Amino acid sequence: MINISTYLLFNGQATQALEFYHEVLGGDLDIMRHGDMGNTEHPDWVMHGQLSTPFGWDLMAGDHPNEEAPAKVGNTQACIWGDDSVRMTEIFNALAVGGTVQTALAQQMWGDSYGDLTDQFGIFWAVNISGNRTAPLAD
Repeated sequence: MINISTYLLFNGQATQALEFYHEVLGGDLDIMRHGDMGNTEHPDWVMHGQLSTPFGWDLMAGDHPNEEAPAKVGNTQACIWGDDSVRMTEIFNALAVGGTVQTALAQQMWGDSYGDLTDQFGIFWAVNISGNRTAPLAD
């Protein structure tokens, strides 16, 4: 399984935005805060928020810890997520050609493998391989 979702980036307003979207769209809202992962600089900021709508699609958002980053990336990113580690690693590596990797694809503290990059066209991409404790790493 491989999916793609829009990911909205904020500077401290992700909680309010996600709660608003939840009120408007319904569904199930799950929020993980930076403080949950030990970040003391912005502990109440959203590390990852996901609104699973009753329409069968997800809206994701987070507060970017680098306060200037959302302006640089246009406040959105394409997030590719799923459990096909081989294909998703190939996709990550292909998107990285001519671009800039910000976070190398590797296992993260939440158990998934994750990496992000800006492609050669300036589009910010994130790849999250679910529950993938043995994912191959990007080249």
